[in-house]
Amino acid sequence: NEILRELVGYHNGLRPNPIHNEIVNINPFHIVTTNYDDLIERAAINKNNVFTVIKRDKDLPYAISDRFIIKMHGDWEEMNFVFKENDYLNYTNNHPLIESFIKGLFSSNLILFVGYSFSDYNLKQIANWVKDILGKNFQPSYLFLDNQANQHQELYFKERGITPIVYSPEISAYLSDTKQTDDLDIDERSRKTYDFLK
Repeated sequence: NEILRELVGYHNGLRPNPIHNEIVNINPFHIVTTNYDDLIERAAINKNNVFTVIKRDKDLPYAISDRFIIKMHGDWEEMNFVFKENDYLNYTNNHPLIESFIKGLFSSNLILFVGYSFSDYNLKQIANWVKDILGKNFQPSYLFLDNQANQHQELYFKERGITPIVYSPEISAYLSDTKQTDDLDIDERSRKTYDFLK
């Protein structure tokens, strides 16, 4: 655990960046993160948004808000990381309440994936489980991408009931009054696109 902390520079004064702030500005009812850090929590506090942070199953009964930040892969302070292969394979046994809660979210809410490649084993299993049960009644899911998905990726997402959101002529036109889209770095383009989506 200490080696991991050193590798990611956990003690180096990390602060929320503009992307964390934009995620909070979208005003989601719940946030599910696979990150171990507390940056999204701090961004929410900075915006005076009240969330209960769920780091482990036993946090659920003590929620002080009906809006949650679910840290499904653990937290630096708790040192309860989902990191090794066995952690992923045993997720259902080790985190049954968090998994059930996320299944409930997928079954009844619009989901927006941000900063996520849809490669996480647990989330894919959860989404697939819910989609298998609901079929055509599966709630809309969207995946925010920095670049256009290729044909194979588009098919992959479609089969899982996920619609990619990528830069479009409408977004380019929206951005044109400030800078050309090509001149913006990825973080700046992402922030502008979040603003457009709001």
